[in-house]
Amino acid sequence: MDAVARTGLLVQLRNYLDDVVTTTTFLTAQSVRLDKAIEMIGFGKFHYYMLFICGTVYIAVSISLTSVSFIVPSAQCDFQMTSFRKGFLNGASMIGMCIGSFIWGYISDSYGRRKALIFCMLMDGLFNLVSSVSQIYSVFIFCRMMSGFGVSGCTITYAYLGEFLNAKYREKFLCWMEIFWTIGVILLPCIAWIIIPQTFRIESGFFLFRSWNLFVIICSLPSIITTCLLMLLPESPKYLLVKGKHEETLDCLRFVHRWNNKKTDQSFPVISLTLPDRISETSKGFFSGMGKSLFELITSKYKTVLAITCIMQFCVTARVDEQVAMVRDNVPECPEQDDHVRSVVHVQSRTERVGRRQVQRRHRRVRVLEHPDRGRRLPASLFHRAAVRQQTRAQVFLGNVSVWVRLDCCLLVLHLVVDGNPRVRFRV
Repeated sequence: MDAVARTGLLVQLRNYLDDVVTTTTFLTAQSVRLDKAIEMIGFGKFHYYMLFICGTVYIAVSISLTSVSFIVPSAQCDFQMTSFRKGFLNGASMIGMCIGSFIWGYISDSYGRRKALIFCMLMDGLFNLVSSVSQIYSVFIFCRMMSGFGVSGCTITYAYLGEFLNAKYREKFLCWMEIFWTIGVILLPCIAWIIIPQTFRIESGFFLFRSWNLFVIICSLPSIITTCLLMLLPESPKYLLVKGKHEETLDCLRFVHRWNNKKTDQSFPVISLTLPDRISETSKGFFSGMGKSLFELITSKYKTVLAITCIMQFCVTARVDEQVAMVRDNVPECPEQDDHVRSVVHVQSRTERVGRRQVQRRHRRVRVLEHPDRGRRLPASLFHRAAVRQQTRAQVFLGNVSVWVRLDCCLLVLHLVVDGNPRVRFRV
C-alpha cells in the first residue's frame, strides 16, 4: 500500500473516531427522565437512612395517637371526666386528623414534602408538650385536636420516601414502613408500664403534675426528635422538578450520589433532566388552590381507586381504633380511690363482729375488685386480627406476603399466650 492510500485511510479513521466521540458526547449530554436519573445515581446507604428517618416519623405518630388509651385512665380523676368526656378525649385526635387530611396534601404539593413533614411533626410535638402541663380539660382537648391535625400529615412520608427510590426498591421500602408503626405500638405500653405506675406528685396551688403528665412529655419527644432529623434531608427531587427548579433538582441528586457512592461531583452521571410537560405553580389563594386540587382529585381517572381505598381505610381504622379506645375500660376508674376501698375490705375481712349478711356482701365486693373487667376484657388477639387485616391488604397489592404471614403467625401465638395468663388479683 502506497503512502497516499495509507494517508487516506488514516484520515477516514480519524473522522470516524471524531464522529464516535461527538455521538457519545451528545448521548451523555442529552436530557434524561427523573426515574432514569435516580437509577443512574445508584442505590445505597442514603436510601436506608431515608427509610430510618421516615420510619421514625411513623413511630412518633403511632405513639402520639395511641397514647390516649393510657392517658384516659390516669387523667380521668384529675379532670373529673364523665364517660362522655372520656369518649370525646379519645376522639379528639381523630377530629383533628379529619380536618388536617384535606390540608396537608395540598401543602406538600405547594410548599414541599420536607417542609410539610417538618411542620406537622413540630406541631404534634409542641402541642403534646403543652397538653402535658394543662390543668383544664378544654385546653387538653384542644391540644389533642391540634396534635391530631399535625400527625394527619404523616402520610406524606410515603410520597417523600418513594420519590427518592427507583421502581426496583419502591414497593419493598414502602412495605417496610409498616414495621415502624408496629414498633411504636410495642414501645408505647413499655413506656407506660414504667412511667404511669409511679406515685409522685408535684403540686403547687392550681398546678398538679403526676406520672401521666410525664408520660405525655415522653410521648412528645419522638416527634421533636424526628423534626430535627428531617432538617438534615433534602427536598424531594420530583417536587423540585415539577416546580421547574432544574438546578435544585440536580443538586439534590448530587447529594444522594455522594452519599451512595462516596464520590465527587465529577463522577455524577446526569447532565440534564427532562422537564415535565406541565410546570406546577403555587396558587395565590390557599383555600381556592386547595379546593381546586381536591376537585381535580375526585374527577381524575383514579376516582374509583380513591373511593375503594377510602372505604377500606375507614373500615379497618374504625375497627382498630374502636378496640384501642375501649382499652381504658379495663382499668379501675380511680386507682387511688380503688386502693382505699381495697384497704377497707382488707380490714373488715378480719373483723369477727360483722354479721353473716355483711360478710356475704363484702365477699361479693371483693370478687368485683378481683375481676374489674369481667365481661368486657378485650383479648390482645383481637388487636392482632385487626392489624393483620390491614397488613394483608397492603401485602396483596405490594407483594412479599409469605414473610409477613410467618411473622403474623408468631405474633398471634404470642398474643394468645398473653391472653391465657391469669389476671393479678387483689388479695383479701
